[in-house]
Amino acid sequence: MEDWRLLREYVDRGSEVAFAALVKRHLNLVYSVALRRLGDPHAAEDVAQSVFCLLASKARQLGSDTALVSWLYQTACFKASKYWRSETRRRQREQEAVLMTSTNSDDTAASWQQLAPYLDDAMNELGEQDRLAILQRFFQRKPLREIGEALGIGEDAARMRVSRALDKLRGSLVRNTAVRSSALLGPVLAEWAVQSAPVSVEPFVQSAVLAAIKIASAPSLLSTILTLMRKRKLKTALVTGLVILTAVTVLIWLRPRGPNPVTTVALTQSEEPATPETIAEAPSITDLQPTALAATPELQPPNRIELRLALVGAETGQPIPDGEVQCLAEIGPKSSLKTLRSDREGVVRVTVDPNTAQLDLTTRIEGFADTRLSWRTDRGERIPREYTLRLRQPVSLGGWVLEASGRPVSGAKVELNGGDVRPGIRPEFPIADLTANTDESGQWRANRIAPELVRQLWIRATHPDLITSARVNLSVDPEIERQFRDASHVFRLGAATPVLGRVLDAYGQPVHGAKIIAGGLHSVDTRETKTTPDGSFALTGCPAGTLLLTAQATGFAPTAIESEVSATSGPVTIVLTEGKPLPVRVLDRGGNPLARAAVWVVPDHESFRIGGGIQPQFRLEASTDAEGRVMFTNVPDCALWAAAGLRGYISDSAISARAGEPELVLSLHPILTVTGTVRDSSTGQGVPKFRVVAGRPEPGGPYWSAIDRFQMTFEGGSFRHVFDEGVTSGTNLGYVLKFEAKGYAPSISRIIAPDEGVAELDILLQPVMARQVTVFNPDQTPAAYADVGLVSSRTLARNGSALHLVPGGFDRSYAGDEKLLEKTDEVGQIKLELAQDIRSIIVANSSGYLEVAASEVQDGAVIRVQPWGQITGTLPLREGQKEISQVTFEFDPQRENEIFAQFNSGFRVTPDSRGAFEFPLAPPGRHHVIELVPSSKNSWTHGRVVEVEVRAGETTQAKFGRAESKAAAR
Repeated sequence: MEDWRLLREYVDRGSEVAFAALVKRHLNLVYSVALRRLGDPHAAEDVAQSVFCLLASKARQLGSDTALVSWLYQTACFKASKYWRSETRRRQREQEAVLMTSTNSDDTAASWQQLAPYLDDAMNELGEQDRLAILQRFFQRKPLREIGEALGIGEDAARMRVSRALDKLRGSLVRNTAVRSSALLGPVLAEWAVQSAPVSVEPFVQSAVLAAIKIASAPSLLSTILTLMRKRKLKTALVTGLVILTAVTVLIWLRPRGPNPVTTVALTQSEEPATPETIAEAPSITDLQPTALAATPELQPPNRIELRLALVGAETGQPIPDGEVQCLAEIGPKSSLKTLRSDREGVVRVTVDPNTAQLDLTTRIEGFADTRLSWRTDRGERIPREYTLRLRQPVSLGGWVLEASGRPVSGAKVELNGGDVRPGIRPEFPIADLTANTDESGQWRANRIAPELVRQLWIRATHPDLITSARVNLSVDPEIERQFRDASHVFRLGAATPVLGRVLDAYGQPVHGAKIIAGGLHSVDTRETKTTPDGSFALTGCPAGTLLLTAQATGFAPTAIESEVSATSGPVTIVLTEGKPLPVRVLDRGGNPLARAAVWVVPDHESFRIGGGIQPQFRLEASTDAEGRVMFTNVPDCALWAAAGLRGYISDSAISARAGEPELVLSLHPILTVTGTVRDSSTGQGVPKFRVVAGRPEPGGPYWSAIDRFQMTFEGGSFRHVFDEGVTSGTNLGYVLKFEAKGYAPSISRIIAPDEGVAELDILLQPVMARQVTVFNPDQTPAAYADVGLVSSRTLARNGSALHLVPGGFDRSYAGDEKLLEKTDEVGQIKLELAQDIRSIIVANSSGYLEVAASEVQDGAVIRVQPWGQITGTLPLREGQKEISQVTFEFDPQRENEIFAQFNSGFRVTPDSRGAFEFPLAPPGRHHVIELVPSSKNSWTHGRVVEVEVRAGETTQAKFGRAESKAAAR
């Protein structure tokens, strides 16, 4: 999700999840700025925290034209400078205080006499954290190192926090009391804040507490106090009552916590009221025997549930100390994100609010595969009190990032993501989403990816001063995977070309403050800047070639041009003109206006794709007034998409619009709640755990969404979900749900209209027999983590549900129906649930490929994949042909709804200068090799076709004739 949209989600809906995503995305940048300027990691942490706090408070003031990354960078620079000045002044004050202490130490007693009457009132004016810092440092006299450890910060940061709190206390004393000088406040508190109690007090208090322990009931307590009062020992009665109440409170709140039974000291009935004599004869603490006492709700701390998470190594069984765990909790409409660490025993104690709807715990520990635990209490899942997470050994990946000239790139970021999250596997599953940085030699390493996710990775390298590399899909070519595994893969980042230019209005006057965007609006390659007072601008980090430039300024319509950028190209000129108005009104289905609805307008990408033209990069946003209206001014005269959203309504998106036309009316449906039960068709009992996938009804069959939020898991045989958006953009045609559960055939619901309000469903799932299968490679080794695809009548290529084959397996980013694409475990085994519509099974990995009829696979079957085949050939140029064509591999067209070769993978190659080409990994069977002829920019048409018969482990040759297609296979 783009920065502006995340920020808008936070402003309009209070989404802390969106804000947490912004923090995660930009924290490294902000922290690095502060670290460079201050040189102190702990100080950089404080600056980063203050920057994001300021972002939260000013989020509503930031418009869509604000480049968030630039705002964060400038704010981080300002906060770091302010921090440095503050710290410099603080150090000067400390030095002065030390000097005064050393020369005037005799004055501390006099200062204490002056400060003491006002100290506690001033302490109570402090905030909780500041008061705690003063108490720990000067009242408990803890060293700064111990305070820092308790707060999870360093010693220097702890010193700074104490100093700030001391400054606040000093200011309060000077401002609100007769005290006029408090320069010696620190030394005075250190010496006088806590004084030793007389020796006689300790045994008296101890005896009183022990006597209190013997009192078992309220009548006995009351009797004791009344007896003492009758004897006119009022002071002793009050002291005894206070001590007894204090002791009971201490016993309740200092009882042992955790999984062990609650224990307390046994209370015995006193036969007669206590007297000073009986108090003196009280037994010692060692005479009292602890007994178990059942925990009651009154004894439990309110609103606190603790999950004890134990982290252990799966291979060693040993605890993992100091392991980082990110904790994301959804609590009502809000969320919280914090980082926890395991103790020396590998235990992480997670405090959970009872109202938590979702809890995600994600490990980020070097040397162990990143793993996520996820519970959705709003879907019937229960958060346990104890959980042991066995973290597996990861696969080490690495490589190099170099400039085109071969020089190493230091400080480049290598992004690894796109792993197979598999939301249906809960509560525990591996994830792959991390960033590694290159060292001075340009080398990087990542050691947190689970083995089964490696082939699903997309990896790219970026650097702000160089051209970003293309994303590499490890599933495309086993050779590329090998390079990353042995850390030999090289990303080469091209040299960037500076772009200079000016922005003028229609009269030739410079436009100051115009926003310039190079490339797409929100892309890793996007470069942004603003014009100076003379209308000029300079962009760095841009690639040579045709570059899209968009200029946007207040009072003008966003305007785009395409410019040929090279080392010798001159400055460009962008002329801004006024646009047209676009009035929009948002109503509910009853025609009533909706105030405070968010409305946004963007270019119609599809229109530009089909019709051509230069598409400006912009997004206009505004909120409706009390009449549901909003007016966008200076909108470009081009095809547009408009969208609107409001809490409590289903958002409406991708509605066609055009500036200068009559008012556009957007109507919003109230949110749709879908609820019901899921039961076993044979027993009528609720299915304990099941998955729901949301889809969009279409004439040729449902389109099933692959987005996480449309793939939900429930427990307990019932479900409830609220839809506040369509499954896809454009007109909302309604919803259709697919229900899946382990051991059952999938079931598809009726079409649910978006205006139903509440839809109730009763779903029956048909049990299916599971078959245990073991898969071996051609060399008889277990086929670990091999892809297993199921060919079914449910597959539809046009909506992404067909199996997309790539050399070495299947592309999981196109897996629309998760149950049709499985994976063997680490020993090559898999349990298949074959419904009646499953016709065949395909197993593929880097070693081989096999397709077998489902009827031939029985429970306990052992199968061995066949080696891949190979296709080589020659593609001669046509008569008069100037551009070299490409060659692609395709399955028989009759199978396009079941399986096809992924077009943008290793199944699309460019012949060399002699026309020679090769497909090193081709599946056995009868297929087509097709010539791709360039027809226009980024467009290809089919040319000559060759039919080939590929055999396992053999090479098949495909030959193309010059004038017409000819095929030869041997």
